[in-house]
Amino acid sequence: MEYNISFYQSIKKPTESIYELMTIKKPISIFLSILLMAMVSCRSDEEVGKPIDETVAFYFPHPNETWETFDFSSVCWNEDSLQPLHNLAVKSDSRAVLLLRKGRIVYENYAGSNLVGGGSFGKDSNWYWASAGKVLLAFAIGIAEADGLINIDDPIGDYLGAGWSSMNAERELAISTRHLLSMVSGLEDEVKNINSTQPADLRFREVPEQRWAYHNGAYNLIQRILDVVSGSSFEEYVATQIFQPLNMNARWLPLQENTVCFSSARDMAKFGMMMQAGARWNDMYFNINDSYFQQMISSSQDLNPNYGYLWWLNEADQFKLPQVNFTFNGHPVTNGPRDLKMALGLNGQILMYSEEMDFVFVRMGEMNNDPISIELVNRFMDAITESIACELY
Repeated sequence: MEYNISFYQSIKKPTESIYELMTIKKPISIFLSILLMAMVSCRSDEEVGKPIDETVAFYFPHPNETWETFDFSSVCWNEDSLQPLHNLAVKSDSRAVLLLRKGRIVYENYAGSNLVGGGSFGKDSNWYWASAGKVLLAFAIGIAEADGLINIDDPIGDYLGAGWSSMNAERELAISTRHLLSMVSGLEDEVKNINSTQPADLRFREVPEQRWAYHNGAYNLIQRILDVVSGSSFEEYVATQIFQPLNMNARWLPLQENTVCFSSARDMAKFGMMMQAGARWNDMYFNINDSYFQQMISSSQDLNPNYGYLWWLNEADQFKLPQVNFTFNGHPVTNGPRDLKMALGLNGQILMYSEEMDFVFVRMGEMNNDPISIELVNRFMDAITESIACELY
């Protein structure tokens, strides 16, 4: 066994000591304690099996048909090797856990009760995406750009009008949609209501591109921009441009002070499959410029190089997290592939995919109120890796 402790070792570098890190006057100490405990993992390179048959076609499920399951005869692993993933699914208070390979179901598990109305949670049950739904807006902005409805480098005041914030005109003009997508707008994020788009709560902190901060208010401005440029509402635009082509029975609903996507785990997986396939569904390509698509899932700035346009990445060797104003050394998902793309939300809502490892993964459920639950992502990634280890090493 080779134990990977690089994250734990490097996490000490941004401050003088772990003790200082734990005593920062912000509500993060419990989160960081859990995070540190999760980063020691192991892998085995003793067994090398036959690779997946690359001639197997990518499968796209059709409406009203049974979703195909994966043919284990083409690989060295089988249903029994998925036990680590199943154990974690059962122990992690997950409502839904779904793993796909080439679009086919490898593993699927449901537990608990429906969010509303009782009854057992199942493949058609809806759950909230929380901030994992931000990636839907990132994709929708790309479609709007291709349709000529928006230029992401124009000042957002071109769409929202002057006075959208409490800043002066010069500072308003400096902020573009690209800055909002990258979380480098410079808007003050330490406000009483982090979700608000009221001018009084949108204040100057730093010039754009000088500070990365995870800011729901900045994201909610993107919703308002889509309201304007679509001529209807962002909910209707996402429904017609994304949900309908993918046959997703998803909807937007108010949740506290935000508007959040609700869907089944399978519908969330459809969006991940489309992303893995490069904006393709069956023989249809979405109307999105390739340059924008690649920018969306690549590092969007140097301050947090593992963040694209509302997508979390795993390609760089340093990263930032919500509510934590310093930089971690290492990859956020220690044993994950470097091309891993992640949509992450409150209480462990996870959509992630990798072309290198050829999978789409969904987890819906409850947790301990972490904004993006990177510790849980690491645990599931390790379980996936262990489940198919004979194929990888």
